[in-house]
Amino acid sequence: WNIIPLPKNVPLELGALCEPIAVALHATKKLGDITGENVLVSGAGPIGLIIGQWCMSRGAKAVYYFDIDSRKIDFAKTMGFFEYQGETIHASIEGTGVSPAFAKCLDALTPGGRIVLMGNPAREVTLSQKEYWYILRKELVLYGTWNSSYNDLQNDWKEGIQAISDGTLKLNEIITHIFQPKDFKKAFEMMRDKTEFSNKVMIEWNE
Repeated sequence: WNIIPLPKNVPLELGALCEPIAVALHATKKLGDITGENVLVSGAGPIGLIIGQWCMSRGAKAVYYFDIDSRKIDFAKTMGFFEYQGETIHASIEGTGVSPAFAKCLDALTPGGRIVLMGNPAREVTLSQKEYWYILRKELVLYGTWNSSYNDLQNDWKEGIQAISDGTLKLNEIITHIFQPKDFKKAFEMMRDKTEFSNKVMIEWNE
């Protein structure tokens, strides 16, 4: 009942991205109407970059990023996004689950801004008194998001695949590496040890 046929014009490597596409869409929708707004995303990994494309397709003025890895910021710039350097931010998606990133998003938001908390925390997430004041004094709105929706009223998976098919999302460039099955160990070691810059890494099965 939950199988989604891929349109003929969607290659398998892009179809394999349907899960992060759905997660990114679900989080982006939480922001509501972002027409003409600046959006800030913490974390410029695959989901973060897909969020940027969703935001632009939904009318955002610009999408800004910050990340502890400068190579990811440089990569985001090649896709038409910007490094955050103090610009006015109306809405934000926190995609890392770490305290400093959460705090930076709160600090960046203009009064009445919205933030979606998407990053899974690997440890305790805490706020200082000053950061808590940001929420109160700027009357910020916080949303949580979890995975994606798959039902008759909202189906992020079907909407995501349609966006690939009609060209709304252009995702070929976020796939930086494709390995053959015999090289799977090399692929995981590269990602673990960060011996090369990578964004989305795939293993191609031709058999």
